[in-house]
Amino acid sequence: FIRMLKMVRRFHKIEILLHVLSTTIDALKLLLFMVSIIVLAFSIVLYVVDDPLEIDSLSTAIYMCIVTVTTVGYGDITPKSWPAKVVSGCLCFISVLFMAMPLSVVGNAMSETWSDRHRILLVTRARRRLKTWGVSADDLPNIFKKFDADGNGELGMDEFIDFISRMKVGIKPSEASDLFLAFDTDGSGGIDEKEFMKTLFPVDYRRIYRRASTAA
Repeated sequence: FIRMLKMVRRFHKIEILLHVLSTTIDALKLLLFMVSIIVLAFSIVLYVVDDPLEIDSLSTAIYMCIVTVTTVGYGDITPKSWPAKVVSGCLCFISVLFMAMPLSVVGNAMSETWSDRHRILLVTRARRRLKTWGVSADDLPNIFKKFDADGNGELGMDEFIDFISRMKVGIKPSEASDLFLAFDTDGSGGIDEKEFMKTLFPVDYRRIYRRASTAA
């Protein structure tokens, strides 16, 4: 099992799946919370209205509702009384409508990520290689100024490719051109310090520049 987990490192496109999860985690947490409320509410109603011999505890009712909501439907526990059957039917309809939302959220995020997979993989590879060389987000502003040969506050295409080459990021010149376009979010033909930081270290970008603006 450990060897199989080590093999995952060879599949670089696993980064795409991790990116999808990171972009949808907030929406999924909300949907999971709503599912928990639906399961708990219907479990209480079923526990009250159904035959005690069939649903003998609240935990049994919760189990039945989870099986129903997830559309597994084992059938080992079924409602016996007519009120419980009506409640279960309503739960089935609500489950079909509600479970379509997380599937569509993840599916849409996966579609968008897959269409942008080349840029995501290049940025991820560059970030990983820089971390391997011991370069942190706090070091990037100084590194950026070092490679800004003309001192205009931006890295041009040639300056950026020189940066990729001298930092031994492990990206070919043709890939470096594509990576340059990924960094140049405003299409100005140059990468300023904030674009540079925001693409490579988005979390640290908010921390560093928020601190700078607060100090100012």
